[in-house]
Amino acid sequence: MKLRLPVAAALALSLFAVPAMAQSRDSTVWKKVGNWIIAPDSSLGGSCYMTTSFNSGVILRIGFNLPTGPAPLHMVVASPSWKSIKPDKVYDVALQLDKNPMWKTRATGMAFPASKALIMPIGDMRFVMEIVKKNYLKVFFGGDMIAQMSLKNSSTASTEMARCNAVSARPQAPATAQGDPFAPPGGASKSEDPFAAKPETKDTSDPFAM
Repeated sequence: MKLRLPVAAALALSLFAVPAMAQSRDSTVWKKVGNWIIAPDSSLGGSCYMTTSFNSGVILRIGFNLPTGPAPLHMVVASPSWKSIKPDKVYDVALQLDKNPMWKTRATGMAFPASKALIMPIGDMRFVMEIVKKNYLKVFFGGDMIAQMSLKNSSTASTEMARCNAVSARPQAPATAQGDPFAPPGGASKSEDPFAAKPETKDTSDPFAM
């Protein structure tokens, strides 16, 4: 089953304003649940998110979008090891909850000060409902597992995120489109730049290195 996840420039631009996908500088923590932080994001009209980090350096964030956004929620997975991710490039990835069948989707690359990230709008609420019932979330790229994250306390954290959003989120007028109106649907092209230099060796810790 595929998630219906349109790649939207507006979503990417709004998320770019969030430092390291963790707590925004001007946001107030709503609540802490285990290793999860729940907080509103002013760059998304006060919409709330839940985020956690792991010893490997991987960061996981799940949050609500603006009511005018392309999808109800978004998910961000970031790692300091993924240096080869290219901003705005679209990557085919797969997500797996415990031993369930994989969900194939497309993620957009983003660059942040301390790491690179994959951003996925979540348009199928069934996936979110499954997340809070499972133990682990795995991310696959090119047939290899590149991240495995514990979902401990995610059910309680998601409940608090919903409560936070009911209080904090506020409507916001859609921004005027600034992108290329002639760009093909689906965002950046899958193909690589044929003129880009290719490294002689591949960094095995970076699954996105060519």
